[in-house]
Amino acid sequence: MLYDKDTLLQKGYIIIGNQTQLDYDYIHAKLSTTYWAKKRSFEATKTAFENSFVKLVLHHDKLVGFARLVTDYAIFGYLADVFIDESHRGNGLAKWLVSELLEDPKTVNIKKIMLRTNDAQSLYRQLGFGIAPDPERNMEKIHLNI
Repeated sequence: MLYDKDTLLQKGYIIIGNQTQLDYDYIHAKLSTTYWAKKRSFEATKTAFENSFVKLVLHHDKLVGFARLVTDYAIFGYLADVFIDESHRGNGLAKWLVSELLEDPKTVNIKKIMLRTNDAQSLYRQLGFGIAPDPERNMEKIHLNI
């Protein structure tokens, strides 16, 4: 196991999948501090989370982390916006959060899940991710005016 779930639960952490608990102000404020979403608008963040499969980390009922999966629930998923509040890092929460998201009955049978990261490769390797084969086959289209 990559984290001690029982210890985290005893410390008051829980992971939920309830989208009604989304605090868009908090999520947008935190993502605005990241390299990948610092220029994302509030509306774009809200729309992205509303249209994704989301898991949240709560500490004594206060939101301290989140992650989302953009998916069709069968063939493909894209893991995005994994975030743990700075004051709660170092406890294994990101590992637990991503594990809970990927092991959920709704997502466990998705054939391929991809992600992009500049600095967390070691975390994702521990969760079974690896370098995508044939990177020359991967393409993307970016709308620069958005």
